[in-house]
Amino acid sequence: MVDLIWHTEDEEFVKEFQIQHSYDGINFETFDIVKANNEVENNYATTDYSQTNKNYYRLKMIDLDGTYTYSNVVKINRTKNEVNNVFPNPSKGTINIVTATADKQLITIYNSLGLTVGQVNTQDNFTQLDISSYATGVYFVQFENGQITQLIKQ
Repeated sequence: MVDLIWHTEDEEFVKEFQIQHSYDGINFETFDIVKANNEVENNYATTDYSQTNKNYYRLKMIDLDGTYTYSNVVKINRTKNEVNNVFPNPSKGTINIVTATADKQLITIYNSLGLTVGQVNTQDNFTQLDISSYATGVYFVQFENGQITQLIKQ
């Protein structure tokens, strides 16, 4: 599973976003379509439940007049059965972060605007992080393997 998140600003005359996946970075297929909001700032998300280790993604942004452009291609490498977890979710205070491996890694927390609001270096596969000072809202926890988990701060 791969959570895909993107942010737009000054969006005008956009009809939709086609989220495209590829196994080789060349041949892409649309697997989801998200309707555009056409507001000043927008946050979008979708999930790809592909079980492959190597994945390529791009957005096809289609305007109301039918013209379109593509985003840059993003490559996500996964290790089979690599699962990370964040709980409790939603949370008011301390969250537990469990990583798939005991390897040290940097975990980054982003707010809904895509700005980094926190980082933690893990020492093993279990880490706690106090988020009580974070404002109420939606955050995203990104692991080094590319997995992104949505976190709700109450």
